[in-house]
Amino acid sequence: MRNSLFFLLAVGLFMACNSASKYAESITSLSTDWKAATDKVTAFMSQVSEENKSLSQMAQAMVMPAKEDAMKMGEEGVANMQQAINDFQANSGAVSALSQEVAAYAGDWQGLSAKMEGLLSGLEAKSLGDDTEATINELKEALAGAEAKMGGWEQALSTAKTAAEAAYKQFMSMVPAQEG
Repeated sequence: MRNSLFFLLAVGLFMACNSASKYAESITSLSTDWKAATDKVTAFMSQVSEENKSLSQMAQAMVMPAKEDAMKMGEEGVANMQQAINDFQANSGAVSALSQEVAAYAGDWQGLSAKMEGLLSGLEAKSLGDDTEATINELKEALAGAEAKMGGWEQALSTAKTAAEAAYKQFMSMVPAQEG
């Protein structure tokens, strides 16, 4: 009986080690890619945060002139200033919404990162579970999804930032006219 138990333990240990070596290359490669994607998402979150701060400062400077100055500008001048404000708000709002979307995704990413850490710990301990292959596939899909999302987010940020800055410049170019 004792020999049978020892034999089963040895077979189990061998299979666990064999499983770890089977997935070692996949997990190591995935871990490297995961870290790079995590760094990229984190840097992008910081960039979006900085853009939000910058746009917030711009918004504070975009104040409609007093009524008597506005009357000097005429209806068209006031309408143009208001349009610039509206354009700015729409685009800065898009940056704010993007910030919220990225933050929500980062929360999901943390959960997936815990799975990545679990794989690395299991590999180090030479003890991977039966769901290792499914977890690797799930993380590979998440990685591909993150790369696609980053491309879309970067484009959306660039577009909204450029449009908001253009609206700001348009508004500010009209401000001296109110002093005349």
